Amino acid sequence: MTPRLYISYGMTKTGSTLAYHIARTVLEEAGFAQPQLSERALGAVRRINYVDDLTEGLVAAILNEAPGPIVIKTHQRPTPTVADMLAEGTAMGHACLRDPRDMALSMLDHGARARAKGHLPFAEFAQIDDTLPSLRDQAETLRQWRALPGILTLSYDQIAFGEDAAPILIAAQMGLPVAPGAARRAKDGHFTQFNKGIPDRHRSEMAAADAERIATLFPELVALAAQPNVARQ
Repeated sequence: MTPRLYISYGMTKTGSTLAYHIARTVLEEAGFAQPQLSERALGAVRRINYVDDLTEGLVAAILNEAPGPIVIKTHQRPTPTVADMLAEGTAMGHACLRDPRDMALSMLDHGARARAKGHLPFAEFAQIDDTLPSLRDQAETLRQWRALPGILTLSYDQIAFGEDAAPILIAAQMGLPVAPGAARRAKDGHFTQFNKGIPDRHRSEMAAADAERIATLFPELVALAAQPNVARQ
C-alpha cells in the first residue's frame, strides 16, 4: 500500500539526503508529484521538505498541502502522531545508518570545515571523543525508529554504493515499480551533502585503538551497518 506520508529519517552523515531524494524519485516516477511545501507546513523555510519534529499540527498541514504521498526528511525522533500513523499503515519510512566509526570521521571533517568558515554547527567536533555523545544520542533515536512498524533500515553502503539497492527496497516497501538507474537520477541535479563518499573509511583513516573503542561502544550499530535488516513490519 502506498502511504500518505513517507518519512526519511537519517543519522548524521549516513547518506540520508540522497536517500530522501531516492524516495522522492520512486514516488515521482510512479506518478506522485513531490511539491516543495510551504513554511506553514514545514515549520520553517526549507530548501527541501525537511521537518524537525513531526508534530500533530505540522503533519496535518503537510497532508493538507500535499496532493498525494509525500516524502518528509527528518533527523529527529518519532512523535506520537507519527507512531500512530505507522501503526495504522498510513505512514511508512526508512531509517538510514552507517558504521559509527565512519560517522565519526565524517563529523570531524565537517567540524574542521565549520571552524575554518567560522560556522557554529559541527564546529564542536575536533577529536574522536567529541563525537561520542552525539553518536550515543543518535543511536537511541535510530533504535526508536526501528522499533516502529513500517520502517525500512538502509545502510550507507546500500544508499551510496549499492547502485539501485536503495530504490529497489524503497519501491518494494511501497508496492511501486522502479526503473533501473533510479539512484543515479535521484543524485543528478540534487544537493546530497556527500563528503568523501568512501566505504569503510575507518580502516585506513582511524587509529586502531579508536576504531576498537567505538566498535565496543556501539556493537549493534556496527553489526547493522554491515548487514542491515531489510524491514521491520
